[in-house]
Amino acid sequence: MSVNAQARRLGDLAAGTLVVWDRSSVSLERLRPRPVPEWVQRAEIDWIGLPVERLSSRDLQMSEEFCRRWNQLANRPALAQRIAAALLRQMELPPEQVGGLPAEAIIVAVVQAAHRREETS
Repeated sequence: MSVNAQARRLGDLAAGTLVVWDRSSVSLERLRPRPVPEWVQRAEIDWIGLPVERLSSRDLQMSEEFCRRWNQLANRPALAQRIAAALLRQMELPPEQVGGLPAEAIIVAVVQAAHRREETS
């Protein structure tokens, strides 16, 4: 490793490759479960008429997986923004129509509405 200023291994130099670290270091703080926000604990964010029928099964699976892995997601706010924006586009709802709710609330509401729709069908 001392051959190269970038600390590349001899095999990497010969092959023309380099080592890329994909993850930052893990700290105890990152491993600690995050509390679930109060609005999720209260649960029922009721949007009557939420057009979940416009969502694909993949959209719903992604939303449910987000909710299931809530405390494990290090980048939850950014990921929630992307998912919520995609769901709103798919349902053809303008962002103004959701009244400034957090992205996480939109995802939870979609999952709840989809479950209610299944129960009544």
